Parts: sequence; C-alpha cells; structure tokens
Amino acid sequence: MIGTEAMTEVFIDSVDCYGMAVTWGPYKQYTYASPKNYFSEGGFGGWEGWVFYGKCMEIPMFQYVYNPVMPLKLAGHGNLSGGTGPNADETSAHNIGQCFYWLVAKSYLSGFVIRIDYDLVPVDILSSMDKKADTYMLDWNRPMEDPEKPLNVPEVLPEGTTDWHYWIPKPGRHPYRHFPFPERHKEFNKHQRTYGDPQKEQFLRMMAYMRSHLIPEFLVYGEMMRPGKIVSEENKKIDYDYEYYWSFGDTNHPIFQKPIAYEDVYAAQLEHQGNWSTKPIITSAWHEANPDNLQIIGHVQLPNALYIVANTSNVARNLKYSFECDLYPKDTLLRVFVLRLRPGSSHQSSWSDWQMLDEPLRSIDGIVSWEREGKLFSHEIMLIKLEPMGKKEK
Repeated sequence: MIGTEAMTEVFIDSVDCYGMAVTWGPYKQYTYASPKNYFSEGGFGGWEGWVFYGKCMEIPMFQYVYNPVMPLKLAGHGNLSGGTGPNADETSAHNIGQCFYWLVAKSYLSGFVIRIDYDLVPVDILSSMDKKADTYMLDWNRPMEDPEKPLNVPEVLPEGTTDWHYWIPKPGRHPYRHFPFPERHKEFNKHQRTYGDPQKEQFLRMMAYMRSHLIPEFLVYGEMMRPGKIVSEENKKIDYDYEYYWSFGDTNHPIFQKPIAYEDVYAAQLEHQGNWSTKPIITSAWHEANPDNLQIIGHVQLPNALYIVANTSNVARNLKYSFECDLYPKDTLLRVFVLRLRPGSSHQSSWSDWQMLDEPLRSIDGIVSWEREGKLFSHEIMLIKLEPMGKKEK
C-alpha cells in the first residue's frame, strides 16, 4: 500500500491512502500553544476560524466527487482518552471529550476512517491492558549517544534551544519524550497517565464494523449522494467538550523550553480545551456503484441506496427524518430495510439484524419519498436501505 499525507486530484490514481493531519471540528493540528489565536478571525488558521465559530462548514468534497476511486482517507488524529485507572477515583490526565463521538460519526459517515494516533501524546492505557503499566510516547526522536556528539543534556538549557537539539532521530518507544532528566521521569508517569474510555472504544469499533462488514458496498465502494433532512427542531446546536492535546506535544510549546513546575504545564493546557458548538445529528447517503451488484429491472441497472442518521450526543433525541431519492424510474417498487446500531456488548449481536418494513416504497414520477418520526438513542446509528424489486403493475 502506498500512502501520503497531502492529497490533490493529480495523485488520486497513484496512491492507496492519505493521512490528513487536519481533521473535523476543533481537533486541529498545528495550533501549538495558541489555539485561540489559531481559530480567531485573522489568525494564522485562516478559514479554520470560520469553521470553529460556525460561520462555515466542512464538507467531504473529494469523497462526494471521486469515490469510489478516491484513496482511503485517514481522518486526522484521535484517541480514546477519558477512562479511569485502577481505582475509580483515578481519572485520566487527558480526556478527548464528548466531541469524540461527533468526530468519529462525521468521519465514517463521510467514507473516512479515524486514525488513532499517539504521536506527541501519552499512549492510552486501554481497558484490556494492565492499568498500572507505565505511560510513554511514540515518536521519531529519542536521546541516544552519538560518538561524534555525546549526549549531554544540561539541567538549564541554553537560551534559544530545546531538548530537541540534543536528540538523534530514530523511531521507537520513548517513555518520557520531553523529560530527559531522571527526577522528571517519575513526574511524567505520575501526572500524564491517560486511560482509555471503554465506551469510546466500543463506539469506534461499532463504526469500523459498520464500514468494513455491514455496508462496505456503500461506504467503501459506493458513491455519495444528497443526504436526508432532519425536519424537527431536535437538531439545534449543542455544546461538546473537547481537549486537543496533540498541540501540547509540540517542541515549540513554552513548557518544553526548560524544566518548569507541573502546575504551569496544566495552566498551558487550558488553552487546548473547552466547548465547541455544532449540530448533534449527522446524516449522509450513498448508493452502490459496482456494476456487478446492480439489479436489472426493465433492462435498466438500478443500485441499492442507503441513508444514514447518527445521534452523536449522550442523550436520546426525538426527530423527524425525511429524504427524497431520484435514482429510480417511475413506478419502481423498493423494499425498505432498517438497521439500528448501538454501542455496547449487549447490542453487538444485533449489529446485523436488518428489519424489513411491511410496505414497500414506490417511485412516483421518479422520486421516492420517505418520512418517519421517532427516537434515536444516545450514540445510536440508523441505516435505511432501499432495494429495487420490480415495477408496479398498471
């Protein structure tokens, strides 16, 4: 597999995947120590500030235009932090926040996958791991002896330098990246322990299973089309808490310029967390594109279609959802299948339990209309699949 980081049209048929460092919503790389300045109007983040404050929105234009020939997109950075330690009162040093669910749903419904990335941040201690394990970082640099330049990091760094100047690039596991002094090793392991949240992990596993096993003919090999609409008032903007501490790992951050007290480290982190406002219900729609899977009805090849609705908030929401599909000729009859996905082991056995509705839909003058009102539970995904079955006899 050949991959790259940036992506433009000229590379579409040359690479298999690309890993964008920038992702949805407030989780933006390169904010460094000043995300508020980065997102502010006139800041060096540019249009990212418009997105952050709701003046414009991001859309998956490449996927909409080029899927399924589009290389797989690895959507930015993510992790599973926010769990608890060996004792119930021992919380994670960092918590990516409830916005994680919005980030994951937005990515997978757009045909992307989330990249769990621990570059520049402490690795999550997951629920299946020993909760007493040491925390560490993964990076491309670590202190090593160099015959021509022996490693000798001074206690007080010269003005204008960082620990980086004393490192030799080599990939690997680096327990205490920015804290090379012995007395700071213990402090890092004590204060920077991040525990994975099993609920976030289960939600991510569910979304990955949905993409790879339930509906790959749509999210992997299909084409995007106009999504349905939430016509109720339940999709008003809400606040999500978030913490973006990848920026915390940059060597230009002032906390890495010299040994300082940990209370100062925590104060610096405050700029990287807060609330972000957006709509909690996400929608998308796809149709099959593989000609081998298309059904021939009346000498016309017709694809299956899929509509997806995701509730990314932590409360159930009543909503009215509708769509109009223009894929099918007049009087085409369609079976309707509905699948509801919820994270949690008690629901995992039902992840492939499609329910066929009693009454088929019919295309009237080339338009198939559907509207339903109901409840979507916390972090629940609803899939509505249309399968053409023939034409209504006159």
